[in-house]
Amino acid sequence: MEQIQNYIASLPTAVTALLLVTVLVIYISPSILALFYNPTQFRKIAAVNLIAGASWPAWVATLVWAVSGRMNDRVDAMLKRSASNKIWLGLIALILVAAIAFGAF
Repeated sequence: MEQIQNYIASLPTAVTALLLVTVLVIYISPSILALFYNPTQFRKIAAVNLIAGASWPAWVATLVWAVSGRMNDRVDAMLKRSASNKIWLGLIALILVAAIAFGAF
């Protein structure tokens, strides 16, 4: 733990801030996804995400719960406009996950 703290302390402030924002966005991503996929249960999902999200099993369960609902009609209509939108969104998501996994962010 001390090595991690020393490493973070040695990073420039901008990199540390970017790292903090990235971790925060990943941490609350079930709540963000619930806005689009399961808006009727957003408050419950957000509460569980904030309280139990620190454990990986609870975070994954909250993520699954967030995307298991019906899509918001506006987002659904936007994605149905063309199949290429789905391909581009999937490609962007894949690139972001790969970038985060390999430490680009």
